Amino acid sequence: YSVLIVLNLLAIADAKYQFVAAALTSIGHLSIGLLHAYRLLHPFTFEVFGYPWTYGASLREVLIVIPFGLVSLFVAIRIKLRGRHD
Repeated sequence: YSVLIVLNLLAIADAKYQFVAAALTSIGHLSIGLLHAYRLLHPFTFEVFGYPWTYGASLREVLIVIPFGLVSLFVAIRIKLRGRHD
């Protein structure tokens, strides 16, 4: 996650990193969100650093992370389309 944060910070300073940062942010967050959505539909044990992850926490991830991933995807698409028109 630290690499993703650094990439997004680079994208602030240099526009050439914006599409890659937005696309990878989208892919990463959608992957995590969809994993938790799958877990809610097909329950399985999930642990983080040796601690059980609750189903409520998975629901929170679905409600927050999937929309963020979709917004990031929209931003990546807009950046790519903007590049075609410049």
